[in-house]
Amino acid sequence: MELKVECQHRRGLVPVLRPGEGPLRLLGLCLLSMARGEEIDIPHPENEQVLLLMKGRCSIQADDRQFSGLRRTGIFEERATAVYAPPGMRCHIAAEDDTEVAVVSAKAGTRYDPCLVRPDDVKVRRIGKSNWYREVHDVIDTRVEAERLLVGETFNPPGNWSSYPPHRHERSDFPAESRHEEFYHFRLNPPTGFGIQRVYTDDGQIDETIVLRDRDTVAIPRGYHPVVSAPGYHLYYLWALAGEGRQLIAREDPLHSWTAEPRT
Repeated sequence: MELKVECQHRRGLVPVLRPGEGPLRLLGLCLLSMARGEEIDIPHPENEQVLLLMKGRCSIQADDRQFSGLRRTGIFEERATAVYAPPGMRCHIAAEDDTEVAVVSAKAGTRYDPCLVRPDDVKVRRIGKSNWYREVHDVIDTRVEAERLLVGETFNPPGNWSSYPPHRHERSDFPAESRHEEFYHFRLNPPTGFGIQRVYTDDGQIDETIVLRDRDTVAIPRGYHPVVSAPGYHLYYLWALAGEGRQLIAREDPLHSWTAEPRT
């Protein structure tokens, strides 16, 4: 099973993951790069979408709702700005400077109202300890009405681990575990760096160790999925989840869950 997708930086709307055409049934990702003055329509009538600004200045129109003055210096400099749009809603983006937008989508049928998430709305959490602490930014969570999507950003200090202790969310087993597929889209600072991700399942059907470069994306249909960044390089990943409901319940790998316990 091919889980990693490499994507070079280029202008226009570039599909990375398509729902139902690879490892993921529900989730999709496109990367949009626009020059100042360009405008584009984002066509996904059957999907709900999150348009997450990664860099630049733009306005986004969702049907008759206009969200103007959106800006972000860069992912390592400022918190995210994002627009949620329900299925069937036409989205139009006008770039006021060189702009990058991640377009996250999921198959959905319920039409909620469009919603703007500004940097001050982003919920910031520090998770972990020792050399597996990281900062998690919840951008689209249950505070935003949506059918499936949960979207956020994680920031790894150099040499640190994320998604650790390893966890999974692949079975409907409430209240112990929920069923959600996921993807990680990576950036590195400086961009010449690298990271490593392992994706593995209890039954061994998936057991892959993946070298991560700037702009790589990894699909996570199921299994545990820890990540580590190389020393000297800050690692970022945009993550998105879709599944049964919007309550994420992760199950830690019992072989490694002891690392989260306080030591005396």
